[in-house]
Amino acid sequence: MKRMTLIIIMITIPIFAYGCANYGLVRPAGNEVTIETLVKNWKDYDVSWTGLSPQEPTALMFDPRSNGKKLVGSIWYKVESRKDLLSLVSWLQTNQLYYPLVWTMRAPDGELYGYLYTGWERTVVKPLDKSTIWVYGIPATLRGDEEEGFRTDFDRP
Repeated sequence: MKRMTLIIIMITIPIFAYGCANYGLVRPAGNEVTIETLVKNWKDYDVSWTGLSPQEPTALMFDPRSNGKKLVGSIWYKVESRKDLLSLVSWLQTNQLYYPLVWTMRAPDGELYGYLYTGWERTVVKPLDKSTIWVYGIPATLRGDEEEGFRTDFDRP
């Protein structure tokens, strides 16, 4: 019995480790980059937002145009102007419960995919191929108490 348990554990750990190794890393940017820098240089990025409406966004995604990668997701809308970007940033900063931070999205080897500006801490990035990265796990709204639960784009019935 003990031997069988040991064999199952020895098989399960490498499979689990391999599956997790395929996901990217999302970490606070700290002093690496600020939202002011991203807004100032917004034309260097393909900028998208997600949320219920432009008056209630939950995240901004900054996809560097120069890195050969494409950040994609199920419900992202293109930011068309600097004025729209400033409005979205302003709306995000009004959320006292989930105040936004700049997050870096990186490959497991450390290569930069892009940046997120959101108050949500559980975003997931997964490479689909060598040039396409799936960004998901951001809820449509950041209202209310975390204990009440949120629906995200991977919480399908």
